[in-house]
Amino acid sequence: MLINGIKDIDAGYSAFQKAVNIDEDYGYLWNDLLPIDQAVLQLLASELDVGLYTEKARLWLGERLG
Repeated sequence: MLINGIKDIDAGYSAFQKAVNIDEDYGYLWNDLLPIDQAVLQLLASELDVGLYTEKARLWLGERLG
């Protein structure tokens, strides 16, 4: 949206749908990621209120990665 100067969220989502096949199965991309990359993305997508570069985030990632 920023790159294209789109200010309306609905217009932005419409542009996104045209640019990306949202019905495609992108599971192969997830499977190709390293475990640390998967864990970081899970942290970013979680509902935790954790800064990425905090001790809490490091502990959270450590628990998932063993």
